[in-house]
Amino acid sequence: MKVLLTAINAKYIHSSLAIRYIYKNCQDLSCDIEMLEVSINNHLIDIANQIFDARPDILGISCYIWNIELVKQLLPLVHRLLPNCKIICGGPEVSYATKEFMQDFPMVDFVVRGEGEKAFHDLLQALLDDKNNEEIKIAGIAKRNSDDTIDENIAVTVSDLDEIIFPYNDNDIENLKDKIIYYESSRGCPYS
Repeated sequence: MKVLLTAINAKYIHSSLAIRYIYKNCQDLSCDIEMLEVSINNHLIDIANQIFDARPDILGISCYIWNIELVKQLLPLVHRLLPNCKIICGGPEVSYATKEFMQDFPMVDFVVRGEGEKAFHDLLQALLDDKNNEEIKIAGIAKRNSDDTIDENIAVTVSDLDEIIFPYNDNDIENLKDKIIYYESSRGCPYS
């Protein structure tokens, strides 16, 4: 099974922390995981072609304020090109009003609500185990059932950042030497 984690960054010089966290925290799974980073300045058709050329069985897309409108244009196009590809969206722009988003974009199979390292990992494992949507019950995962109903579930957080794998190693830093590298020292509200 091939998984493509896709980030549409605000600028070419940016890198995506989110897909790197997901990538690193899913390395123990028996699937081929690749990352694709483009920017909002890339043409829609070019982005769709790169996704099509990768031929993923599962497509993960991170959704932020700077890319959500482009993602909304991309989703139907990708679905037409790869009708059997499972589409998973995640990020701040789909973690709220999730049900409405999934109703507006029926090609989206799952939405990761909240912090995704563990939830995405568990979802991939369930898909690798060939579970159908009705069997999948994972905190932080909204899903579309076979009868087209939507289970929103709740957004989750990673309670202990020491439980997740750091997204960079020396090789990653070298490969990103001409880009902005994002780094987290904490998450969420500093008063919680």
